[in-house]
Amino acid sequence: MDYDYEIVYKKGKLNQNADALSRLIQDNNNEISYNDFMNKYESKSIQSSSNIQEKLGDLFEAPPNHSLVHCVSQDFEMGKGIALIFKTRFGQVDELKSQNKTVGQVAYISDQNRRIYYLITKALFFQKRTYQTVFKALMNLKILCQQNNESHLAFPRISCGLDNLYWPKIFDMIKYIFHDSSISITIYNLPDEHSKNFVYSIDDEDLTFENFKGFHQREVKIPKPKVVNTPISNIKTFIIPMSCDYSISNKFLDFIKTHFTDLPENPKVTDIIAKKLTHQFIFVLFLKEYNDQSVTYEDLFATFVNLRLMLNFNNIKKFTIPNIALFKNNSIIREDTFFSLLYFLFRDFEYEILCDERINVSDENLIKEILFENHDSPLAGHQGFERTYEKIKKFYFLDNMKDPIRKYIRRCKICQKSKTDFKHNKSPMIITTTSTKLC
Repeated sequence: MDYDYEIVYKKGKLNQNADALSRLIQDNNNEISYNDFMNKYESKSIQSSSNIQEKLGDLFEAPPNHSLVHCVSQDFEMGKGIALIFKTRFGQVDELKSQNKTVGQVAYISDQNRRIYYLITKALFFQKRTYQTVFKALMNLKILCQQNNESHLAFPRISCGLDNLYWPKIFDMIKYIFHDSSISITIYNLPDEHSKNFVYSIDDEDLTFENFKGFHQREVKIPKPKVVNTPISNIKTFIIPMSCDYSISNKFLDFIKTHFTDLPENPKVTDIIAKKLTHQFIFVLFLKEYNDQSVTYEDLFATFVNLRLMLNFNNIKKFTIPNIALFKNNSIIREDTFFSLLYFLFRDFEYEILCDERINVSDENLIKEILFENHDSPLAGHQGFERTYEKIKKFYFLDNMKDPIRKYIRRCKICQKSKTDFKHNKSPMIITTTSTKLC
């Protein structure tokens, strides 16, 4: 049966009477994706926006018609940095939690004649924000501000304080998202006499084990870490490696038990516990299940990534750590790879290697004596490079240790004379006549 009418769908608007199909909320977030932003950012094609400016000044002195914006974790544990100032000034934490917002969403409260927006960019306070979560939260902030008819927003330099994200990238992200908006945005930056010395952190998104392997295989020349002989009590931030079985063979066990009264009973590999004393910060890293095992590079890398997060959260940029490659049973960990891993993960930190068992030697005459004692003496027995190197590094730390040891052994006349020649010379081929008759 034919009907004499035509169905016409008209586009409706939110909160107005219209056909149900036309009142479906359009997901504008799909119009701009993080990948689109990254393409623009990497090609340096993000343009300046007249509605976005950055100025020196105090965020909390912004005009009263400016709504404030900053980043928090989903648990709203605002215990440090500018988040603590927001918590102290505006409170209403229970109200924020009752909104049940998740990572990437935005919670807000009202204070007098303006709103305070909280961008939720991570789940837990000790975690690190990522550029993706900040991007998603800013997209949702834009939609929310349009619904609330906001005209002015005031930002701090979000995510570049304790989280150490790269501010120029975040600033381009804000310009990219709000470039077509009528909202006026002012970003406040407190003047800092040390700002010229500020070192932006490396991109945490690139800190993967696969990237480290590629980095190490390229044989990147890394600076030699500073080696110190310092009493533990004088170290401001001390990193202690430990096995999950709390082995008595670990020389730091007594020190740990003295300062930690509530050690976890069943820690897991890659776990970290921390203790803040009056003049010292202690981090204990659980790197392996049992002391008689060797630490693996994968577990060491994962634990160091967690350590990086905790150091950044506590605003610590300098620490001292023992040379894990020298620990008994850590046969897998090589010293050069350990130093390379430290540099890859902490090259925006200042770190030192605690060398309480080895002597740092720089005098050339003394180096020759050490090489003679550990190679030429009757007890040394003219061993090869690997055994000589392992023997020396247990007690001494030399500059570019491998090179002088290798050169010394190559120039040893006794070693050259007694060296086994593994080259097999084939006997000359004897040409014989081919038999033409059957025998």
